[in-house]
Order: sequence, then structure tokens, then C-alpha cells
Amino acid sequence: MATLRDGDLTFEFTFVRYYDPDAVGWLDIRFSFLWQGIPVFNDAVLKRSNDYWNERGPGEFLVRADIDDHLLAVLEYALASDQLVSWEPVEPDVSISLYPDFRMAHWGESGEQPGKPSDTEATATRSPDAKPSHAPNDWFTLTVVVDLYQFRGADSYGGSGPGIQMVVRRAELNDFVQQLRAEFEVLIQTD
Repeated sequence: MATLRDGDLTFEFTFVRYYDPDAVGWLDIRFSFLWQGIPVFNDAVLKRSNDYWNERGPGEFLVRADIDDHLLAVLEYALASDQLVSWEPVEPDVSISLYPDFRMAHWGESGEQPGKPSDTEATATRSPDAKPSHAPNDWFTLTVVVDLYQFRGADSYGGSGPGIQMVVRRAELNDFVQQLRAEFEVLIQTD
């Protein structure tokens, strides 16, 4: 399991299973959000209508992704390029976006986030033509929106749902990606 933290908020992400029934290659993925170690989403409202949905743990979400199009490659690209990236699996249970050097409007002109340490280099606004700095203190904003199909009573994908946003440093995101890479390599080698 890979974990990414923003204060007391934790994003847990794990590759559960790799299988290749139709020569395409699929990954089953679970992820959840915890606040001080407690699931953020109420398990009572999550779908549990069959064996597939019952595999999830308390407060966890399930995703099925194509082996050639999964979150790891997208995050690695974002770290290398400092470009905005988004990922949505073939079955759109989740939409994940990563914004490098992103600033919320209410943070003010300096781009400084309340409650986060000030860092002139990390908070300076870069021009669109600037080269990636790859500094460990660069900020990244991660947004994760879970499709309503994950919830009890929903019978189709709707393109909307609840979301969580996290603001982390490049070093933290890089560590998360390394955890994912190690987990992915073990999963692929064992199957």
C-alpha cells in the first residue's frame, strides 16, 4: 500500500490484483481517505450489491484499470514534466488530477497556503514557458473525485461525485510514486 499525507489527511492506494483474462491485462485497485486514521467516507453509503463490491474494506473505493493506462505512469509523467495531468480508468469510478505549482485563489497574491510553511521558491508563480524546477519543495495539488456509481443505489456512472483535495510537496509525491512503483513491480512479477 502506498500512502500520501497532507497533515492528518491520508490517501491510501494499493494495487490488489493483476489478471489477464482477455489478453488486455487488468489491475484491480483499492483506495481510501483517512482522517487521523479513520475512514473519511461512511461505509454505510458505499455500494455492496455483489461479491465485487463486497471485496472493499471499510471506507474503501474500488477501481479496475487497464494495465497500460494506470495512475502510476500518469504520476511519473507529472513529476518529470511538471505538467497538469488527469487520469480516469476505462471504467470511470474515479478521476484523479495533479496540478503542479497550483495555487488556490483564496491563498492571496503570494500563493502561500495558510498553515503551510512559507517558501519563496516553491510559491513563486512560474511562467507557462518555464522549465520544471524539480525542487523537493515544489507544491502539487492532487484532486480525487469519486464517481457516484461507487455509492449504494447508483446504477450507472454519472460523472459527478464527492472529491478530496490534497496539497503536498514534490518530495512527498515522489515518495508516494516510488511506493506505488515498488508495489506494482511486485504484483506484476507474482502473477
